[in-house]
Amino acid sequence: MLEVLVLAVWSVPTGLMLLRLIGERPGRVASMLLAPSLGLWFHLVLHGLLVAAGAYSPASATGLSFTLVVLALLRMVQQRHDPRVKEPLLLVQRRPRLLAMAAAVSLLPLVEPWMSPYPHGVDWVGFSVLAMHLQERGAMVAVNGQSWWYPPGFIGMTSSLSWLTGQEVWSSARWTGNVVLTVVLLGLAGALHRQGAGPQALFATLLGVGLAAKVWDGGWPTVASLLVLPTALYLVLDSHRTLRVHVVLVAAAVATALVHPAGSVLLVMLLISDLMMPPHSVHHERRRRLLLLLLIMVPLGLGLRAVGPSSLEDGWQGGLAMLHWGAMLLPFAALASYRLRTVRDASFLTAWFVLIWGVSLLQLVPEPFLPEALRPLVEATYAMALYAFVVPAACLMALHWSPTTHVRIDGVPQRPYVVGGDPHLPPRLSSLLLLMVFLGATLATCLVAQLAQHNELLSVDGDDFDVAHALRATVGSAPVLVEQAPWGEALALAGLNTTTGPDVGVHEGQPGLHAQAIQAVLTDNATRLRELGVEWAITSPRGALGWVLERSPWWEVTYESGASRAWHLRSVAEANFVGVLAVDSTSCLEAEGCTLRSEPWFAQRWQDPHHLGTMRATVNGVAALSLVPLTPMTSPELLLVCLHVERLGSLETAMVDLDGTVLDVSGPPGHELVCVRTHLPLSVHVEVDVVGGPWVDPAAVSGRGDRLIEHGGLRFHAITLHVE
Repeated sequence: MLEVLVLAVWSVPTGLMLLRLIGERPGRVASMLLAPSLGLWFHLVLHGLLVAAGAYSPASATGLSFTLVVLALLRMVQQRHDPRVKEPLLLVQRRPRLLAMAAAVSLLPLVEPWMSPYPHGVDWVGFSVLAMHLQERGAMVAVNGQSWWYPPGFIGMTSSLSWLTGQEVWSSARWTGNVVLTVVLLGLAGALHRQGAGPQALFATLLGVGLAAKVWDGGWPTVASLLVLPTALYLVLDSHRTLRVHVVLVAAAVATALVHPAGSVLLVMLLISDLMMPPHSVHHERRRRLLLLLLIMVPLGLGLRAVGPSSLEDGWQGGLAMLHWGAMLLPFAALASYRLRTVRDASFLTAWFVLIWGVSLLQLVPEPFLPEALRPLVEATYAMALYAFVVPAACLMALHWSPTTHVRIDGVPQRPYVVGGDPHLPPRLSSLLLLMVFLGATLATCLVAQLAQHNELLSVDGDDFDVAHALRATVGSAPVLVEQAPWGEALALAGLNTTTGPDVGVHEGQPGLHAQAIQAVLTDNATRLRELGVEWAITSPRGALGWVLERSPWWEVTYESGASRAWHLRSVAEANFVGVLAVDSTSCLEAEGCTLRSEPWFAQRWQDPHHLGTMRATVNGVAALSLVPLTPMTSPELLLVCLHVERLGSLETAMVDLDGTVLDVSGPPGHELVCVRTHLPLSVHVEVDVVGGPWVDPAAVSGRGDRLIEHGGLRFHAITLHVE
């Protein structure tokens, strides 16, 4: 929470000062709504400039930020008596209660960091690791010399915030990402406050759900690049635009690239849309040109899709993905665009939406035919269905949603605010939408609270960090073998010199070390591993490296927590691996309490050494199961049988009877590895009692999970056999 206070101190005074510097005198309410997003954007750009110039250090960046805050406060004191241009709002039409309700809803993203132990998604790992390297060495360079380049604004601010508050870098990154979403929502309310549609803009943005999903998934720099859009919208929607405003927008687009180029692209499209809309042009001609452009783009998109259906992994972001994430927002935006077709502001927002959609067509071009100059543009608009279409669509809907919209008709002077004087949603529908937003926001917060109890959904296991911190005290700066996956890359946050780093941005340095070490592990070449200096490893239950190492005679477990393990290279080989058993699928299908389920992390694993396949037996009741060998084996008289299971949700009772030996694997969500000494053949009897009811699994939305409504249970992974 200390991070939120620091970000507020940095952003609000700076934002108010910048509004004055660019010549704006918005009213008090609009200023306080716009200032946090504009000020936070400026500090992100400032940190990015320091990193790009090679002049970054946490102390210097923090000192410079606070110096700017002091200057901003002094300027505000000097100009405290300056006259302000009052907003053309009648007091009765300000609707302060509605704006207060919108502000309260915008604070809900700040609830999420309090709940779960680590952020969701996988992107946060890369940003956090780079911020840690930046804090330690003043550049995005690991201890082994590997370096990265990524837009440095967000990473630099995260590094400074962590250094100043003493919190973990991933915690500072998480708080910053959620604060960004909050101030973007407030900024959009400020952008349309003068038009009388501020609260509706905030509510409509929440109906889009894409921004919230992007922040939930850890795509913080992308959303942070939108911070300047509210102020840009405020300037463009002003009827007295000048060349100075356009110059400011061009400079902002260039600077935003230091945060993320996605924001730069959207800002350029906004500027082009504004230039397409002369203040007093004939609307019919403009609408005809837009319709013609749309008619050209649709068959072009369909044709390119037919030529290159696999041009991007995530599909065309302007197609089904856009409809998926904008299902609740886009129909209302389309209705607003039609009903406000004579309104200049609506025409401008429609043009902006169409231009952004036109950029998405580049994603349909097969990679071999994509010009080199356009590749960065395609990469910059990655996952744009989540964020790119939300802002123009939400603003369009807001203008139609509000019954007191201050609109400008082509060739007609500005109208005063008149309740119901412009096209607007019926009051009953407006009230219903408002209720939907509040119920949706409340439900989303409840889901976040519920998902906080399910750390099996996280890409990193807390036990991994327990093992990493324990190993750090032993190995110091020696290389540690981990997987090229989020659960391996994150272990650098514990201070380990990992063989691999985050797969973000452009990276160079020592990528060969990890590949050579993995090849040596797969071939049991202990001599080569010693030449490389790789004699330690950490494995996560989410990955496959642990299953590779336990088959090898050269690796022994030195420390474990849950199913996470630290390994050391033996000086002399000791073969003790016998083979692998798995639950017989037929016996699972015949058992009432057992179902075969897909394994959600299978696609992220680089190997399947035990040949387990994609399906796992999952028990959520009482089941009698049989085991089958997956590899040829000889069976000595007494074996050490290690059972790798995963609890989906909290299990009050989870008893596994292995041929008379009863194992208690109940407990909170997570992986468990238990071993017993017994003989073959084995029979398995399982009894599971789940705590709590069904819950929503967001992994199903991304395609990683197989059920949206999930129930608790016990998932069986590998059952390995070893000699004593």
